[in-house]
Amino acid sequence: MADQRIQYSEEMVGANHATKSDTLNRLALIDHNNDGTHKNPSFHVHNNAVDLTLITGAGTVLTWSTAEFDTHTGFSSTKYTPSVAGKYLLSAAVTIKTPQSTLISVSIRKNGTVYKSCRFDGTGTTNKTLNVTCVASANGTTDYFDVSVYQESGSSKSTDGTASETYYSGCRIDG
Repeated sequence: MADQRIQYSEEMVGANHATKSDTLNRLALIDHNNDGTHKNPSFHVHNNAVDLTLITGAGTVLTWSTAEFDTHTGFSSTKYTPSVAGKYLLSAAVTIKTPQSTLISVSIRKNGTVYKSCRFDGTGTTNKTLNVTCVASANGTTDYFDVSVYQESGSSKSTDGTASETYYSGCRIDG
């Protein structure tokens, strides 16, 4: 049985935070597993300003160099493997630098197969950002999720590695 622990935080409110009365104290019950870990796993990764090359005419599984957080250490460099069974909200944003005339597809894949995707088919010389968000079930042992980008511009393109432009995150939502 999971235990509940009290989490205490202070949040400054009011102008200039001049007095103690401007501090709002909050208590929240946070569910924990018996080993002390948070009940609902979550992660957020990006590439810390490193652009990735996208080969034309082939799917490229993205590699992520920086984890801002990974509460259950389920993330490797390319995929997230949830360690707790349940439903997960997953979201990826990928910005492609100057795609010009091309088809671009960003997919969240489950166990190596496209699960949900977002597609752009058009022209333009400015960066294009594609977002894909989905809810997916995971068995907590062998299911994994990754992000793949397909583009067919006729030449290699690159992602914008800025942390606010290209990222991948997820969290369990049914716990």
